[in-house]
Amino acid sequence: MKKLINLKVILGFVFLFLFIILILLLNVDKDYITPTGKVGLSSFNDMVDYKYNKGWQILADVFLYLGIALVAILAIYGLYELIKRKSLFKVNKYIIAIGAFFIISIILWLLFDKVVTINYRPILVDGEKESSFPSTHTFVCVFIYMSAYTVVKKFLNNKIYNDIVLSIAIVIVIFTAVSRILSGMHYLTDVMGGVFLGLSLYFICDGIITIIDKKEVKEEI
Repeated sequence: MKKLINLKVILGFVFLFLFIILILLLNVDKDYITPTGKVGLSSFNDMVDYKYNKGWQILADVFLYLGIALVAILAIYGLYELIKRKSLFKVNKYIIAIGAFFIISIILWLLFDKVVTINYRPILVDGEKESSFPSTHTFVCVFIYMSAYTVVKKFLNNKIYNDIVLSIAIVIVIFTAVSRILSGMHYLTDVMGGVFLGLSLYFICDGIITIIDKKEVKEEI
């Protein structure tokens, strides 16, 4: 049992717990602070004036698409390894793990966008209401850019490069989260939910990779 648990996995489930708690809290203090519908924790969410800003929206989109491009590059490299080695089990485990959790991210996005609506965006999009919780841009970018740091750390094993990539990842995540609020597309709690969910996915994925690493080292010994 100990082999299946480490601090990163535990931390991942802590953020997942916070995400679930936030969903429950969104049933408290529900009120209209924008014309699109009631939102929970309205007193907290009302701290921001939600007005559409195209510039901030474009910035968030750029970070999201760049992140997806990074995943696509990893996928192409993984496909190359699969063709070359003729076995899925011989493909780099980091690529498999990140790819699997990226698919989970897509499933979660579809779930909250099409099935489970916690609240609607503060503004109408093309005259229509859209599901807003959690912020997809935020949780996907948190997962992708933090995972990029993990890949660099595993492959380069250079503290200077690791610190640079980690700093860039954190800056991008912060700008993405802030831009989703300043663009008027999300409430504060939407972005908080995105951060919690993204960190949950990242730490569980990174924890699984760490477990595999330790197992392989023991087998070599």
